[in-house]
Amino acid sequence: MQKIFTVRTDDLAMDADVNEYRVYKGKPFTGIEEDYVNGVLQARSSLVEGTEHGYVHWLGTDRFSEMLAWHASNMPAGIRIYWNLDGNLESVEKVWGSETIERLHFDGDRRWIEPLFPLAEQAKLRTDPALGSPYNRQEPVDVLYDQAMERMESGSLFDDPALYRPADYYD
Repeated sequence: MQKIFTVRTDDLAMDADVNEYRVYKGKPFTGIEEDYVNGVLQARSSLVEGTEHGYVHWLGTDRFSEMLAWHASNMPAGIRIYWNLDGNLESVEKVWGSETIERLHFDGDRRWIEPLFPLAEQAKLRTDPALGSPYNRQEPVDVLYDQAMERMESGSLFDDPALYRPADYYD
């Protein structure tokens, strides 16, 4: 039987040799990490083999009330969505590492994509392993946004096959 494990950040160890590499009961952790501050849930992160891989959902930050991102190997590799302190959508971006590739704008019922990174440079990030990640999401920002919102609304944000492990995996 397979399951998704959920553990608190306090129950994970950080590997001393690899920054941001989380270990649970002596194994690289795969599942959902929940981070609490003063008993209040602040973030949930998908972890695969010890690194953020999949959706990361932050709540209650000091600048924004909420942020949702898609990471691979602890790096932004897809969508990043911010809501302001009033809960209104602030920005939607496609991000690869430190580069913002596209921004999605809303004007009433109309949506439009603002390209922010030249296509030739995007191609380099897709093909040069020294510059980019093979995990960078290739879909346009509006498709990534629709997928993320659908998963949030359906409660399946963290229902990812990569997060499942045998029920006795950490015994």
